[in-house]
Amino acid sequence: MKTAVNEVEPAFLRPAQAAHFLGVSRRHVANLTRRGVLPVSRVGKRLTLYATADLKAAIARFRVAAIGEK
Repeated sequence: MKTAVNEVEPAFLRPAQAAHFLGVSRRHVANLTRRGVLPVSRVGKRLTLYATADLKAAIARFRVAAIGEK
């Protein structure tokens, strides 16, 4: 997510926001959560939150090195 000078990046995102952040569908986020790939915080029965730091760490884990890159 791009942030403006006066904008602060949120610490937690809802599932639709997390999907947008990762560039995938909400269903894929749900599948990754169910498989334990994405850590999630559940508040009550309905509120699901994803930590921005966890999403960034997941992106780093998914990164595939280019040919010749260590």
